[in-house]
Amino acid sequence: MRYLLTLLALLASCASAQDLKSAPPYVEDVAAIYGEIRQVQIWEEVCSEQFPNTKAANRAAVKNWREQYSAFVQEMEQRYQNMLLQESHHNSERHKALSEHFAKAEAKAKIQFKELLLRGGIETFRKQCDGYANYLKTQSMDLEITQAIVVSRIRKIPIESDKLSLISEIVVNAKLDSSFRQGLKNSLGANSEDAYFKDKAAALPDAVLVRFMAEAYEKRLSYSDAKEVSDFYRSSAGKKLIEIQARNVFVPSPSYKDMSALELSLAHKFSRSPGTLNFRDAGRDPRFFAELAKRIREYVASNP
Repeated sequence: MRYLLTLLALLASCASAQDLKSAPPYVEDVAAIYGEIRQVQIWEEVCSEQFPNTKAANRAAVKNWREQYSAFVQEMEQRYQNMLLQESHHNSERHKALSEHFAKAEAKAKIQFKELLLRGGIETFRKQCDGYANYLKTQSMDLEITQAIVVSRIRKIPIESDKLSLISEIVVNAKLDSSFRQGLKNSLGANSEDAYFKDKAAALPDAVLVRFMAEAYEKRLSYSDAKEVSDFYRSSAGKKLIEIQARNVFVPSPSYKDMSALELSLAHKFSRSPGTLNFRDAGRDPRFFAELAKRIREYVASNP
């Protein structure tokens, strides 16, 4: 049950022929495995839309499958996200554009996939959907084993992100609301002649601010600082903390309502860790704002 369109094909749809010829084998391998993982979800969605009575069983089966192979699935999904960052050259606007392109291409492929299944007749399609939960329990869906050769090639490449990638993953969770933008405006100079620049800075798109902030933080933080913060926010406790903080990762002092005892313990420990303090202190450093202001000024000047 291979997914109709692998991620490699999605990459092909937004890349030139020359880009594909020069694409590293690692990119092709990660795209292929990620496509295999996505097809598990896509198959359930297609069946649920056509045959609602299969939804509960198949959705539970997909959840169980992801839990059974969670370590492998999370590793490959992380590698895919890292690959996207690298392919977008850590440019937040390009990263967003690539992600949106893949989402649209996948939605189109999903329709084509359904049409392909229907060609075999509605009853054959129904039987496939009725049997999908059992299929996910078979050894053929242990992708780490069935795709062992490809997985082996992938794992020859370290999974560690570079420092800017780690920081970008953190900053992209920032809540860039009106209060943040007002604070940014207030911090970027006190001269009256700066009013136009500050107004333009406060109105910049989120993607632009995220990129500039990540680049400014990158100059102030060590790799270990960024790694510590990134690792926490990838954990279950970190994800819950982001929700509680209304996606503002820069102020680790939220209301801890609805957190479990373990999550609360990890959140308290994290909020007092050296990496977190360095991350927060870097954002208060005048040199951080000087670097941020420099990048914003250059952008505003070239985009009046």
